[in-house]
Amino acid sequence: MIKIEGDGRGGYQDIYLCLSCAQEAGALAEGVRERGAGYNEQHHASR
Repeated sequence: MIKIEGDGRGGYQDIYLCLSCAQEAGALAEGVRERGAGYNEQHHASR
């Protein structure tokens, strides 16, 4: 299991992932990074 710590302010909780899920999430994050910062800005603006 891999623990991803929350921000401690209630913004998001601690998350526990198995190794394969963590690798999948890492691959997803890589894809987002490759698409550039524009994606992130749009994503956060839509919230």
